[in-house]
Amino acid sequence: MLILICFGAFQFWVSQVVRSYFMDQQIQQIRTQAERIAVEAAPYLSQHNAEGLYSYLKSEANSLGAALLVVNPSGTVLMDAYSQYNGRRLPYLETQAVLSGQQSFAWGMHTLTASTNKTEASGTGLVSMLQRWLTAGSRGEETVVYGAATIMADNAIAGAVVLSISIQSLMDQIENISLQMSLVSLLVAAVAMLFNILVSGALIKPLRSLTESIRLIGQGDFSHRVKVRGRSEMAEMAATFNAVTEKLENLDQSRGEFVSNASHELKTPLASMKILVETMLHEENLDPAMAHEFLGDINSEIDRMSQLISELLALVKQDEADAIYTQEVHISSLAMEVTLKLGKLASEKGIVLETDIARNLYVLGDRMMLEQMITNLVDNAIKYTQEKGHVMVSVHRADTQVQLVVQDNGIGIAQEDITKIFDRFYRVDKARSRHTGGTGLGLSIVKGIVQAHGGSIQVKSQLGEGTSMEVLLPMAPVPSEEAPAQPQESEDLV
Repeated sequence: MLILICFGAFQFWVSQVVRSYFMDQQIQQIRTQAERIAVEAAPYLSQHNAEGLYSYLKSEANSLGAALLVVNPSGTVLMDAYSQYNGRRLPYLETQAVLSGQQSFAWGMHTLTASTNKTEASGTGLVSMLQRWLTAGSRGEETVVYGAATIMADNAIAGAVVLSISIQSLMDQIENISLQMSLVSLLVAAVAMLFNILVSGALIKPLRSLTESIRLIGQGDFSHRVKVRGRSEMAEMAATFNAVTEKLENLDQSRGEFVSNASHELKTPLASMKILVETMLHEENLDPAMAHEFLGDINSEIDRMSQLISELLALVKQDEADAIYTQEVHISSLAMEVTLKLGKLASEKGIVLETDIARNLYVLGDRMMLEQMITNLVDNAIKYTQEKGHVMVSVHRADTQVQLVVQDNGIGIAQEDITKIFDRFYRVDKARSRHTGGTGLGLSIVKGIVQAHGGSIQVKSQLGEGTSMEVLLPMAPVPSEEAPAQPQESEDLV
């Protein structure tokens, strides 16, 4: 509909431009002839030469194929080239305008009854047939233009020349052009509408497919994909939609695995505690030493559940956080504090915990999160290092970054497991992990904290030789007020 309106408006505008152009040309020609005849007829009128004036008007009328009249200042016809209106008064506005002195030339368009002996050009084309059909009711009329020019004699208005010329052929030509343009406009509009229907169908079909896919995803079916064809914008949209859907599917799968693993990890210590408690309840004469041992096991399982819940809460908080609290953190001092706290745990296992920490290194971030990250890395290294092993914690500057490395000579990690150790609840050796108290969430929390601070983490490990965890964080400038002097760069804590 909009296309038809636009084409109709354009066709009307062009028709008006064409009509105005041809009419201006015709009126200019009529004015030139009328003013010329007025000048040439003035001497006849001044000399009262009626015979000469009639001969002149007759000659000019035959030459121009028009009607010629001369009227006196009151508007009465003095001379008619065809002797039809002699003595009559002309009531036309254009005649009155020039006789009153308002204008030297005036014109008007009139519709007269066409002569019965007028022949009409025949045509066999579609436009000619349509034109004859559309104008069948108006063939008895003829459009003429009256052009009036002032006749001046002795510096006074002596009368006016009225030139009457038929412009019916011109009107027919304009009508023919308008009709042709209308047909072209309709044809173009039809083609445009057909093209629009085809294009709309090509666009609507993938949109319907995309809408159906969105509906299925809303119902929980993340396996559905949209077919991608070509390189259009719709194809790019479909490819993006498929990529997002795949991520949603992976997230949904990860969520399911997370819930399953979390349930299993929480259920395991509860089952162990239930067995121990039931044994104590059903044993009438329970040995005090055995009761003490059972209570110790229950206490260990409670500690394990408490650690698991704390780490789950840390993960939830990490996932929901839009931004971290940023402040200048003295990473050198923080790394030393963490290693000092974990020194007792290392000494209980007979592990040598060493440090190599450069002074006055700062990063921007959340101190509590960074402390948890270092704690998890060092604690993990101690857990998976055998007795009489050693763990090294080093902090140094690396160009515009701070490099934190926690290296041990423990059991190491197989190459095929390195890419999975940051997954939630993933354990290389589940039996050994439970024995050491691991939950499988520590390294996942570490990776989340590192990424939240705009850093990166890399793992290097060989099975049976040890593991090295390297964290790179953007370095912050040293504040104007430096922190107190730190311990020596290299120190053996245990």
